Amino acid sequence: MILSPAFDGRFYDSKVPSQLVAEAAFAVNCFHDILLIFSERFHIFVGGEPVVHLYVFNRMLGEFAAAAVVFAKACREKAPADYDEGHGEFGVTYKMFRARVEAILLASYSNIFPYYSRCVDRAHKHFLWTGAKVGIYLSSESCDALVVNRVGEHRDLPSHEIYTSPQDPTPPTLPTLNPPAVKRHDRDDGVDDADEQRKKRRT
Repeated sequence: MILSPAFDGRFYDSKVPSQLVAEAAFAVNCFHDILLIFSERFHIFVGGEPVVHLYVFNRMLGEFAAAAVVFAKACREKAPADYDEGHGEFGVTYKMFRARVEAILLASYSNIFPYYSRCVDRAHKHFLWTGAKVGIYLSSESCDALVVNRVGEHRDLPSHEIYTSPQDPTPPTLPTLNPPAVKRHDRDDGVDDADEQRKKRRT
C-alpha cells in the first residue's frame, strides 16, 4: 500500500489524476490509524524481545522496497539486448521505478532509508518477514506491567538494528606500555661510546 504509487503505471503519467492521489493518501492514512489502534491493544515480541510496532513495520517496508528494486534490476539485466527500455508495454524503466520507490521513502520514511540502501547493496530478495519469530500478545495488566514497567519496548532491536548506519570500525585503543629497560641511544650513550673508542685506541 505504501509503495503502490511505484507499482501503478498511472502515477507515472505527466498529469496524475487528483482523485487517484487523494485515494492513495486516504488509504495510507487509514492504514496508519490501524497501526496505532493495534499498538494500543497488543504487544509485539521479536525473538523474545519486546519491540514497538513501528520496528516491525519499518523493517518490513525497508526490506520489501529493497527486494522490489533488486527484482526490477534483475529484470532489466535479463532483458534482450535489443530491448528499448522505456518503450515497452508499460514504459517504466528500472531507473524510474527505483527513483519513485526512493522518493516515497525519503518523503515519509527517511529514518529507514539507510537500512533500505544497505538491503539493496546486499541484494535483499525476500518479500516476506525474514527476522526472528514474532509473538503478538493482547494487552493486559500483567503483560503491561512486564513490558512497559519492567522491560520496556525496544525502538530498535539490538540484534538487528534498522535505524543506525554502519560506521567504519574504530581502531582499538592500545594500552600505554612502559618502554623496556634497555640501553637508549641518547646523548649520554654517545659520550660512553666515545670513551670506549678512546680506550680501545690506547690499547
